[in-house]
Amino acid sequence: MNTDIKNVIIFASNNKGKAKELYKCLREFNIILLSEIKELDNFIIEESENTFEANALKKAEAISKVTDTAVIADDSGLCIDAFDGWPGVTTKRWLEGTDRERNLAILEKMKGLSYKQRGCSYVSSVVLKKDDKTILKSTCELRGHIAYDVRGKKGFGFDEIFVLPNGKTLAELEFSEKQAVNPRTKALQNIRYQVTLWNYPLRILGYRHSAKQQAIEKINARVEEYNNNKL
Repeated sequence: MNTDIKNVIIFASNNKGKAKELYKCLREFNIILLSEIKELDNFIIEESENTFEANALKKAEAISKVTDTAVIADDSGLCIDAFDGWPGVTTKRWLEGTDRERNLAILEKMKGLSYKQRGCSYVSSVVLKKDDKTILKSTCELRGHIAYDVRGKKGFGFDEIFVLPNGKTLAELEFSEKQAVNPRTKALQNIRYQVTLWNYPLRILGYRHSAKQQAIEKINARVEEYNNNKL
């Protein structure tokens, strides 16, 4: 089978939770995870921009440049009203450690703040770059407030401290319930709708495992060639 790597989309993340959300939204697309491209094992992109969208675009452009494929990337974070939007784009890296350690540190910083002072937003930006002329973007937001303690075991990141208007944290929701309110899911759905307007073969049902493996091999070869040309 002749496999065209132009028919695939690389997801620029190794986060398993995000990957599950992505597959659910874009299940008919030919998705390849960053972790499946061995030549990109040590490919590091510093998220140094001031907005979620700019960080997502930076990741998509960097990976698209070396793979010559369509790339979908996201950047998401927690913006707390009482701290003027902090931690924002630094949500994942403002403190070294685990998600739980960062969440507990946030709760410590918010000690003594009332319910009305605990407002926050979960912001997610998704970018899909096909080529220099086709870059799709979507940013969505979910309002809530910061919990008084960690609750729930079904999420990741800051899900266990993000409380919805119904009183549950995101980590207390079933996967389908979270998908219904998740701003990353909504941003992905917006991107999906925009892709359907392309005259571009990204949606191929029945993409067989053998074809996917061939695509991965071609992408690895493309990245290796790119790296060799840089030397």
